[in-house]
Amino acid sequence: PSELTKLVLPFLFYIYNPYENLIKVSFIIFSLFLLIITQPDLGFSISILFVSFFVFFYSNVNKNLLIFLVFSIIAVFSSFNIISFVLAFLILIFVLLLSKSKWYWTTLTILTFVFISIITPIIWNNILKPYQRTRIIAFLNPEAYKKNEAYQIYQSQIAIGSGKLFGNGFNKGTQKKFGFLPEAHTDFIFASICEDFGFLGGFITLTLILAVILRILLILIKIEDERIKRFVLTIALFYIYSFIINISVNLGLMPAKGYPLLFISYGGSHLVLDYACLFLIMLVKKNLP
Repeated sequence: PSELTKLVLPFLFYIYNPYENLIKVSFIIFSLFLLIITQPDLGFSISILFVSFFVFFYSNVNKNLLIFLVFSIIAVFSSFNIISFVLAFLILIFVLLLSKSKWYWTTLTILTFVFISIITPIIWNNILKPYQRTRIIAFLNPEAYKKNEAYQIYQSQIAIGSGKLFGNGFNKGTQKKFGFLPEAHTDFIFASICEDFGFLGGFITLTLILAVILRILLILIKIEDERIKRFVLTIALFYIYSFIINISVNLGLMPAKGYPLLFISYGGSHLVLDYACLFLIMLVKKNLP
């Protein structure tokens, strides 16, 4: 399962410093990304890029690589429109000139940008499942999909709004009780909590999760060993990504991605891995001077 990456990536960054083993680490990360996106699990594959980018940045990986990574992502979004592609390409050239990159970095970045711009529409049309494409389109134009693919997000917003300040009471919300809210125990657990316990319950839930993340970041500051610091940072970034994505989807700020809420959503592997990672951080904390 893709969730195992939550353990694989921290140990990868523990064993290898991206600054010293750039090619090897990048190859492994890219391999993981390809394996997961072909499951297909778009949300989790993006999390790998998100986490890796910030760990690379922390590890003082050179600016050329960061430009490469950022514009590789931009290429995905600019590839469907010729005007967007040309504009993004011109910005890339401008940035490369300002950064005074070596010729091989410049060549690699430009070729990769063009390659991704070509391959993205092919992936969109031939690899992504119809429901994944429709989810993205539904997010961009939700009014046209109120009773179809954007149904989940609309029902989530209704559930959150119906809870008001103190909620309807445990299991008394109509959206969850009568099955209007899909995935009420997993992806949309936050909307379910807000419907039952209101804004207050939702606020407490967010506060508790953020308190855990903040505590991890405070532990991170105290760690002196760079390998252990990269290990804990990777887990913290996975937690942050999971939190941001799930809450954003529940609030209708992002298309539905099938990403569970940290520590709370019902499930198997994701819940086990969330707490396994937390256990490892507790071991790190226990051995701090």
